[in-house]
This record gives sequence, structure tokens and C-alpha cells, in this order.
Amino acid sequence: MSRCVIISIIHYLDACTSEQFKCANGRCITNAYRCNGNNDCRDGSDEVTYACTSEQFKCANGRCITNAYRCNGNNDCRDGSDEVTCELFFFD
Repeated sequence: MSRCVIISIIHYLDACTSEQFKCANGRCITNAYRCNGNNDCRDGSDEVTYACTSEQFKCANGRCITNAYRCNGNNDCRDGSDEVTCELFFFD
């Protein structure tokens, strides 16, 4: 059992590659898993809210999506916040 613990510690101390995100707990995950709504780091650090760019909409859950996805009828934020109050954006 101690061998498993040592292997686990070594994995967490390794540097992440350029294709990986380094979690706050030291774990490395694939960049694609960052901000995907799942706690892939197991400490939540891959889901921390970051500032969105001017070309992005900030979802209520902290995700950033492209402005073009706002009010398009799809739940792109995965919390529905990109489809709330959309009638304010469409005037005839």
C-alpha cells in the first residue's frame, strides 16, 4: 500500500506539460478539462471563475462562452444563464 502512496505523490510533484493544466493540489489534467463544469482536479481549482474577454459572455457558473452563443436557444453555459432575458436583445 505504501508503494501506491509513493507513486501518487510522485505523480503530483511532476511538472505539467504545455497541454496540461496544473491544479492547485499539484495534479495535472488535460487543458480541455479546465472550466468544463466537472471537478477534474478533485480540488475544484480547474473550475475557478476567471475573467472573460470582451468577446465572451460570463455565465452564472463562471464559465466563459463566445458572445455568439448567447441567446441562441442552446444551453451553452450548462446552467441556462446564457438563455435568460434574451428577449431584451431581440427588438423588432
